[in-house]
Amino acid sequence: MRFTRQYMNMTEIGSIFGTTGHKVGKWLKEVGLRNEFGDPSRHAYEQKMISADFDRHGTYNVLWNAAKVVPLLRDAGHEPTSPPPAELVEPPVLVGPFTVQPAEGGIHGIVGDNGDLSITVIGEANAQVVKHVLNVASKSGHLDQLVQKYQ
Repeated sequence: MRFTRQYMNMTEIGSIFGTTGHKVGKWLKEVGLRNEFGDPSRHAYEQKMISADFDRHGTYNVLWNAAKVVPLLRDAGHEPTSPPPAELVEPPVLVGPFTVQPAEGGIHGIVGDNGDLSITVIGEANAQVVKHVLNVASKSGHLDQLVQKYQ
């Protein structure tokens, strides 16, 4: 997953997961990135996971490094929405070979070699067909040509 901005506030990160900034704050505490007062933990500072700016009223705004925080939240069991918000997450690049990743409710993800969820498909048979077509196009070089043409 690639992001449109390096740093985001908790509300923006929440929209990637389909939840609120308040809930993200709780999750950040659970993974050790916020202390009991809700401030960034020493670990968050040491790992360069935050950027803090003081505003004109003397308070500070904390922004979180999306590329570091989102994977930690995923590893903690929180799944991003599908599709993610286009204003925060760049569309995935189609890179083969592709595999099928089952999900809930009969929805399957087509995952590229770069680990990006590229396409969601309803039904396992449909997912296998889409995977096969993408792999044939990738192996022949046509997929790269089409990606370049439409980017």
